[in-house]
Amino acid sequence: KLILLDSLLQEMKCLRRLFMLFFCLRYIQVSGVEERTAVGERSVAGVGDRTGAGDSDDDGAGAGLEKDGAKILSHLSKDVIAIEGSDIRLSCHIQNLNNRTVSWIRHSDTNLLTVGRYAYTSDTRFSPLHPTLTPNYQLRISGVTKSDEGSYECQISTTPPIGHSINLSVVDPVTEILGGPDIFVDSGSTINLTCITRQTAGTPDYVQWFHFNQEISWRGPRSGVSSVMEAGQTTVSQLLMQRAVPADTGNYTCSPHNSRPASVQLHVLEGKHPAAIQAGTSLTVDRVILLVNLLAIRLSRR
Repeated sequence: KLILLDSLLQEMKCLRRLFMLFFCLRYIQVSGVEERTAVGERSVAGVGDRTGAGDSDDDGAGAGLEKDGAKILSHLSKDVIAIEGSDIRLSCHIQNLNNRTVSWIRHSDTNLLTVGRYAYTSDTRFSPLHPTLTPNYQLRISGVTKSDEGSYECQISTTPPIGHSINLSVVDPVTEILGGPDIFVDSGSTINLTCITRQTAGTPDYVQWFHFNQEISWRGPRSGVSSVMEAGQTTVSQLLMQRAVPADTGNYTCSPHNSRPASVQLHVLEGKHPAAIQAGTSLTVDRVILLVNLLAIRLSRR
């Protein structure tokens, strides 16, 4: 009996150990699931935080660059295309500058050009400009050249500094009046002056014609005046004046809004003159060339 009782006690101890082992394993399993769940929730929360931060960046992308309250509005600080030899301004639109300063740096040689109201370069063509009570902080370049092309940065003295790059392109446009520099027409004939402009900083918005310094218009005192313009990479403007009279003699200037002007001297002759006939033949050839050019332009756009 004692042996049987001792066997039962041993079996009960084994069962107790088995139950304890079972409960330990179960606890470890449940704890692991809870930990993984918590980690997963933190991961989801982290993704949400990053997504929120991204949304915030997207919302602020259009507003510009900002640091310590100072802000550069990049969409108002645009690249510039300039005509060689002209005076131009690169403009940085800045809000809340307060007591900070604006500097201009040229990227091609990392040369510091201006700081605040002072120029820091020996090239006197460069100078800072800030129109009073405006958010426009400008770099002025006089007599711009091809060598001035490149990227320029306006920089605010925050910690760390923030900046915005503006690209400068310089073009050398060509404007010419066909048949020049002297054009001869007979009295009573139709005057046809053709001006061609190419290599410009974009398409010209308009082309003005002048007789000496007086603008020519169909609304002016001279009747029978009309003009047409074909805009594109090569812009063609034609001035037509019916029934030429000696008073039409003189200097004529074609002036596109974004290019250099071109001038010719018009001579209105009375009667038949060999010079007029010869000039008329030259004009006819020029008109044929013009029509071929116009046809090529229109075919290239199709």
